[in-house]
Amino acid sequence: VLVKDQYGNYVVQHIIQYGRPTDRSVVVMLIRSDLFKFAQHKFASNVVEKCVQFGGQSHRSAMIDEMIAGSGPNSTLMTMIKDQYANYVIQKVIDLSDGDQLSIIANQIRENLNVVRKSTYGKHIITRLEKATGLRIDNRSF
Repeated sequence: VLVKDQYGNYVVQHIIQYGRPTDRSVVVMLIRSDLFKFAQHKFASNVVEKCVQFGGQSHRSAMIDEMIAGSGPNSTLMTMIKDQYANYVIQKVIDLSDGDQLSIIANQIRENLNVVRKSTYGKHIITRLEKATGLRIDNRSF
């Protein structure tokens, strides 16, 4: 409940960033249980970002794998890119992904470039991805 609260989410973020490893793990597992829903919530999305950043490598990899599973314009990744809150989670994921995961993200975005380009937040995603990979994703201007 605190995860979705206007002020309570800050308490949960603090636990993730500064809490004991056991407490952090419990919170991250709770977030992972409904990752997609939390990523699309105004306050909970900030907690998801902290989980990706401070939740530990194994949790981070598992969360990112869940986000990049599937393909096509209705995949989890594409849905998150188009969401007003979840797109920030994807931007954080792009910053923190390892090479293989970043490559999968880049390929999915290339395959669905028209969807991403039409999205309100697509420009931010493409810019972040180009910065992270050092490669040009979109040759067209917005």
